[in-house]
This record gives sequence, C-alpha cells and structure tokens, in this order.
Amino acid sequence: MRGSGAAVNERDLTRPKMIFIWLLVLFSSSLGLCFVGSVHEIAETFHVSLSVAGQVVSIYTLSFAFLGPLFIKKYGRLKYKKAILYALVLLLISNVLIQFASSILLFFIVRVLSAGLVSYLITKCFGYVTECSSGKTLGKNLSLLYTSFAAANTFIIPLFSYISNHYGWMMITNVLIVGFMVFALLVQFLVKLEGREKNQTDKIKNETSREIKQKNVVWYKNRHIVKLLLMTICVLGSNMMVMSYISPYLLYFGNTSNSISVILFIFGVGGIVGSYTSSKLTNRFSEYKSMRFILTAYALLFSLIYFVQNIYAFGVVIFAWSATQWSSGPLIQKMLVNYAQDSREAEVLLNLNMSFINIGMSLGVIIGGLVIEFSMKVLPLAGMVIALGALLIHLFSVKTHHFKE
Repeated sequence: MRGSGAAVNERDLTRPKMIFIWLLVLFSSSLGLCFVGSVHEIAETFHVSLSVAGQVVSIYTLSFAFLGPLFIKKYGRLKYKKAILYALVLLLISNVLIQFASSILLFFIVRVLSAGLVSYLITKCFGYVTECSSGKTLGKNLSLLYTSFAAANTFIIPLFSYISNHYGWMMITNVLIVGFMVFALLVQFLVKLEGREKNQTDKIKNETSREIKQKNVVWYKNRHIVKLLLMTICVLGSNMMVMSYISPYLLYFGNTSNSISVILFIFGVGGIVGSYTSSKLTNRFSEYKSMRFILTAYALLFSLIYFVQNIYAFGVVIFAWSATQWSSGPLIQKMLVNYAQDSREAEVLLNLNMSFINIGMSLGVIIGGLVIEFSMKVLPLAGMVIALGALLIHLFSVKTHHFKE
C-alpha cells in the first residue's frame, strides 16, 4: 500500500494484538460452515426438506460476497475499535435471534445478515493489519492472518460438527454467543485497536467528501485489479469443484468414510502451511514470478489428483495441492493492496477480494455439480481447466511497478 508502513504504525501491531486478530478471524470465519454438519437436524427442527436446509451454506456464501462491499461502503470509515466492537455485538445478537427463529425463513434472514457482518468484521481486521504493518512485514502479516481461514476449516468446523452430533445443533449458537461476547469484552476493555495516530485521524476528519471520493479506487476501471479478482474466482472455483465433491469422488474409487476424514484434515493442514509460506516465497522472488510458480504448480497437481488412486499417495498430492492453492491467497491480497493509496482503499480492495472468493466458491460448487452428472472421474480435469484460466490471466497480465521486481 503506497503511503503506508511508517515506523510509528509498526509499533502498534504488537505480537499479542496480532494473535488476538488471528483468533478473531479464526472464530468469525468459522460462521460460514458452522452448520454444515447439522443440515439434517435443521431440516427436522423447521420441518423442511434436506435440500432446503442444505442451502444454509450457499445463502451465507452469496450474502457474504454481496453484502460485505455494501457494509464497507456504508460504514467503512468507522474507527477500527468501534467497527469491530459493533460487528461483534450484532453477531452476538444474531445468534440469539437464531434460537428464537420459528421458521426456516427467519433463520435464513439472520444468516444473510450474519454473513454481511462477518465480511465487514474480517475486512476491518485485515485493514487494521495492513495499516499497522510496514512494507517489509506486510506480506508476512497478511500470510499469517490468512492461515486463520485454513485453521478454521481444519479444527473449528469439525469441532462444531462434533458438538452438533452430541449436543444438538442449537448448542453451536450457544458457543458462538459466548465466543462473540468474550471477544467483544476484550475489545472494549483490554485490547487497544487504534490504527492511526491522532494527527492522522484529525486530517481525515477535515477532508472534504469530494477529496475522499477522488481518492477511492474505481476498481472495475483498473484492468490489473480486475485480472487479480478474476484469478481469485478461477483459483477458488477450481478448488471448490473438487473439494465440494471430494467425498463422493473418493467413494467412487472404493475408499472408506474414514479415509475421507483424513484427506479433509490433510487438506486443512496443507492450507495452513501454504498460507504461512506464501510470504517466504515472495522474499526470494518477485511477486509476479512467485504467482506464476504457484499457479503453474497448482494447475499441474490436478492431473496428479486424476491419475493417483492409492489413498496414501493421494494424501500427499492433496497436501501439495492445498498448499499451492492457499499460498495464492495472501499473494493476491498483497498485490491488491499495492494499488491502494491508504488503508481505506486497502479495505475496499480486500473486501472485494473476499467477495470474489465467495463468488468463485459458489460457481465452483455449481460447475462441479454439473460435471459429476456427466462423469465423476473427470472432475479433477475439469478443475484443471479452470485453474489454467487463472494462470493464463496472470501470464497475460502486464507487469507494472506495482509488482515487486
């Protein structure tokens, strides 16, 4: 991000604050899939079909993609502490409302609002880390924060599934209520989340609305930003084409349900490793070359998924495939932030990135469903075609001064 990275801001992002933000994103991001193992119980509670109850994830994903930018546009200028605190309180209230929901419609409405709030909350967390990091540590800090998504999929989501199976799906909302309450109390009384120095804040307050408008990034007119967002759709779409149907895919080749659980765990661990090592790669090579290597390896690994049938070798391939896919995320975020003039613009671009991630995931599920209707076996090859789309977009991108040479 141009114009950021002053030494005074670097002192604000202490290790305890970074750990707190990481845990907050970890817990908040789990809200998207927290009910994925409770579809049957939700259907029974609201007396609806499994297909209707199963939309709990897709509705959340699409709402996350489209409501997040609206919330950032409307309330993006709130100070970090207020923004994060308000979002936490509203998320707490939303989970209380779920316990009193008398119909599936009310349940879905609350989930829609929760998705927008989580998108807003996570964006403010990434914005805070972006503003308070120097140019040298920005890539590392974004990569570290990005690991929280993979960690949520690896540890928190299975935990919620266990809670639902043993104590009922409504117990998940109790856990969420307590969790958001604890985070809200910590933000209010213990953790100081002040982004800018006072003189910087006063300067922003004195800006006219015209000056603020002139500073905003018109992202859809910047071909480099559009290409990065399209790459995001291709990477996440190709990933979800396979991962959404990994269970029937493995069963198709005669594997057991236990092996599916192990593969999902390996995928999550690979995501954590890939997210964290992304910054290590960019420290040795340029951002452009790093992305080219990651996308090439990611696309080629689809072919190994197609050919490898031994479950042990398949686990190794899935680990590498997951690591390459997740390592692209922080790098794309870093490239997007390079186009921002200040932290406000960085938040807008980071939120757009998360929106396009969710759009890509939704499209991946839809396309993957169409592919398996034709042939389960060719699913990885279809995913590779989409992944190659991301690589081609990157290769034909014009290198500018925004890409670190």
